[in-house]
Amino acid sequence: MVYLIGFIILFCKSLMGETKKYKKINLFILGSIVFLLAFNYQMGVDWTNYQKIYEVSIIPYDFKDILYNNPFREERGYILLNLIGKKMGLNYEIFMGILLSICIICILKIGEKRANNVYIFVYIIILKYILIASLEPTIRQFLAVLIIALGYKYIEEKKIIKYLLCVILAMQFHSSAILGIILYFLDKINLTLKKVIFLIIFFPIFLKILPISLEMISSFIPSIERFSAYFISLRYGMSFSRNLLGNIYNLGIMILYLYFIFFSDAKKQKNYIKNMAIIYIIISYFQNQLPILFRVQEYFVLGFVISMSYIGSGTIFNRKIKFNKKRIGIIFIFLIYLIMTREIVKNLYGSELNKKRYGEYKNYFIELLLGRTKENFQEKSYKYKKEIKNMIKEENNKKLRLLREKA
Repeated sequence: MVYLIGFIILFCKSLMGETKKYKKINLFILGSIVFLLAFNYQMGVDWTNYQKIYEVSIIPYDFKDILYNNPFREERGYILLNLIGKKMGLNYEIFMGILLSICIICILKIGEKRANNVYIFVYIIILKYILIASLEPTIRQFLAVLIIALGYKYIEEKKIIKYLLCVILAMQFHSSAILGIILYFLDKINLTLKKVIFLIIFFPIFLKILPISLEMISSFIPSIERFSAYFISLRYGMSFSRNLLGNIYNLGIMILYLYFIFFSDAKKQKNYIKNMAIIYIIISYFQNQLPILFRVQEYFVLGFVISMSYIGSGTIFNRKIKFNKKRIGIIFIFLIYLIMTREIVKNLYGSELNKKRYGEYKNYFIELLLGRTKENFQEKSYKYKKEIKNMIKEENNKKLRLLREKA
């Protein structure tokens, strides 16, 4: 019900935004998004790992230990933030809520400056990224994506050194942020429709070459070797085949999204924004061949969402027609909302695992008022962690059975 009310409000605002052209996000709506998503309570799975670091693992260490010889698997920048939070006496929920609040507000403000229809941007970025990034939470990569996004102005100002510093800083929170380097050079490329078709044809070959290339590079740079898990782990790298209807549906969605970019005012944006959107769309289509692409595409998602905010300016193949252009835009908005709402409902409630970790919404402050919060991490996480692990194990076993049947 919480999600449904939010979706309806944003949908109505999006339609109104086509005529009123809101310049800023309403403060009440912004505050509600932060309250609901940044201060969620015991949702997702990753919180169990992050809370353990914050409340248990980090206790014996000080700043110099992390700066000189970080003993954690997680990147140095994130661990240092944990130490700062501990020194300030914050509990885990408030510490994580502050980090998520900063990420959510800054991402929405970055989009606010570049989007054509602010509320279409808000709706799609929540569905496509912020919702799961907050509920899980994938906080390290969320911080990395934010830092890269703050560096967009240096791409536009052609200040490569300052932008590379942003990439290096982002890598202190998630090493995958090295992908941010690609964005700088995207501004120098004009991806036409013909080039995009070529890219779609070439992309499956690239996916076959990628694991082999990483293996070769790891012989010179051993630290790269840990990324090989993304290609063999059930959690990250297990590919899955689509049936005929699934292939037709996903191909249709890819063509539709590309149409929105090339036949609306979205094509007039900065090159790097438009190209980010195109790469995001292609990655989304091929992620069944390598599901870790779901995490890679996070560095391109802002370009996609900013581009989709121009849907209201869509045309019928750039032709002048008598039919009211605004009506076409409204039809396109309805269509995009229908597609994306279907996707998020499937993601939230499509399996018992997702219902458990995302569908049963809880808020920290509400749980606190009701006296249902717990202070001890072991007490707080044991039952939840065990339940979720069993559900993940069951889901992985199903994948293996399907693979054996197809073999």
